[in-house]
Amino acid sequence: MTSSYKFKILGSILMLLGTCVGGAMLALPLSAAQYSFSITLLYLVIVWSFTTVGAIALLEVQLWMPCGSNFFTM
Repeated sequence: MTSSYKFKILGSILMLLGTCVGGAMLALPLSAAQYSFSITLLYLVIVWSFTTVGAIALLEVQLWMPCGSNFFTM
């Protein structure tokens, strides 16, 4: 693979990721408008804790793998 090809794949992945995150950020106030602030804050903290636990689990798996491993080899 050439260097230019790798950057095109990375750019495409980042563009797709940005679109997904942006769409979710636009939909968040619309979906949370029916609840009170405290309930919305509680949901936000719960979701944040799940994502943090998932990131820590991925870090733990990555630390157990040999140097140079990636998501495919995990």
